[in-house]
Amino acid sequence: MKMRSLALACAALAALAAPAAAEEKEKPKAPTYKTPQEVFDAAEKAAVKPDWKTLVHCYTPRAQGELVAAVAFLVGRRRAELLAGKDAEELKKGKSIFDLMDKHGLTSTAFEKIEKALAKDKDEGKATKSLLGLLEDPVAFVDEVATAAGITLPFEVREYKEQKKLTDVKIDGDKATGTVVFTWTDKHKKKHERKESITFKKVGGGWRIDEEGKPAKKDRK
Repeated sequence: MKMRSLALACAALAALAAPAAAEEKEKPKAPTYKTPQEVFDAAEKAAVKPDWKTLVHCYTPRAQGELVAAVAFLVGRRRAELLAGKDAEELKKGKSIFDLMDKHGLTSTAFEKIEKALAKDKDEGKATKSLLGLLEDPVAFVDEVATAAGITLPFEVREYKEQKKLTDVKIDGDKATGTVVFTWTDKHKKKHERKESITFKKVGGGWRIDEEGKPAKKDRK
């Protein structure tokens, strides 16, 4: 899954004045999806709301890390911009969100160090690893912060609403592959279609999405 695309597609922090998340409760057990189709449908439904907690648990630990990092860089950079601009009013509006970030270990000082290191060595993998290392509970972080900040999906922003369908699912042991078919109709009533590959893995006895967003092989140029 291309998390860089996710960060670009996410809406700007549209609800800076949103209230802070409620006190953390006992963590619910992640759902177990019996088939690739079941987890695909759950992820699509969660993305529409958006329901970040459910969405994160639709992905493998590796893919979860990419998703968490994308959200963390998005909100971290937004806070850095406000601090640099010294916009007291916007900082006041965002205080509840920034307090949540601090609670999870993503302080402005810690984030600044990661950004400086990234600017110096251009190693995105290293920066992501350092960022995830700051978070005591990455799943709770993305759920609370993304929800409070009003970050929205879908991953792709298009003028016309797309329909998505999972096809050609092939299971091989604990791994599976498939093709996501996107269809839409433009203002001239012309139908369009594109395809992307998607992979799944079994985690804890249930299926999770591992990677998505790449053009299907036969559609690649």
